[in-house]
Amino acid sequence: MLATGARGTPPDASFLSHANAFVLRSADDARAIRDYVHRCGARRAVVVGGGVLGVEAADALNKLGLKVTLLQRAERLMNAQLDEQGAARLQAYLESIGIQVVTRCSVSRFEGQPQLQAAQLSHGPRVRADLFVAALGIQANTFLAEQAGLALGDNGIRVNRHMQTDDPDIYAVGDVADLRGTPRGLWPIGAAHAATAVESMLGAPLPYATPRIVLQLKCEGIDLRSQGETVAREGDEDFHAREGDAAWWRLVVRHGQLAGGLYVGPPGTAKAFTKLLQQPLDLAPIRAELRAGRLEALGQLARG
Repeated sequence: MLATGARGTPPDASFLSHANAFVLRSADDARAIRDYVHRCGARRAVVVGGGVLGVEAADALNKLGLKVTLLQRAERLMNAQLDEQGAARLQAYLESIGIQVVTRCSVSRFEGQPQLQAAQLSHGPRVRADLFVAALGIQANTFLAEQAGLALGDNGIRVNRHMQTDDPDIYAVGDVADLRGTPRGLWPIGAAHAATAVESMLGAPLPYATPRIVLQLKCEGIDLRSQGETVAREGDEDFHAREGDAAWWRLVVRHGQLAGGLYVGPPGTAKAFTKLLQQPLDLAPIRAELRAGRLEALGQLARG
């Protein structure tokens, strides 16, 4: 079984050669960033990547007292987990605590030697900083697989639903495994991969099924949850909050089953919604209330 994991993706080949440039992937990465801030007295930071880790990094650096600029290539923050309205609420929160958010942008080059001093954006502006952090996803550690001649996917070792590589005696699990159409980068995913592979090794194969995972953003000032499908397709039931409500939420129901949802609101307000995402209930009794944008009945349904 290959479980060689993955590493953070730098913006370019020379990025990590600078002492004030970091990728954020592991706890060691986070400690190195924090130590640099304390040791060198950094005051301004640029975070490249507006996904989950990028947002959490920007929030943490802000709490350390840095002036932070968060750069996101996509049209909205956390575009894989949030709809337009949810991302707008998240951006408004970050800006309210002093973080500058720039979307629809990319870095054309980094400037400065021996330390980086600025990021030149493709649409013209230059953002100056004395700390640069990249949170741009992961690159699978496939060196061993390549030496073994195993087939690779887009970013990892290609596996089937039993976590087998193209050599039936070799399995791959965790962030190094490329199983089309399934998420990764989370501990429960790797654990589910491993359980599937072991069952197959022991002669009781059971196809892999993605566990129900509710993403919880680690920012104290906002409750953000996301799970499964957050954008409705044709034929789906789409329940969501009313414009102007304190929290923005959405539930997507497909073929009578909860396909996913999201919640962005004040701290401490997402408990009932989170429980629903973790353990879906029959929403039929409160369908009318949900269609009207009222979420209050959800708590009663959960207790009942």
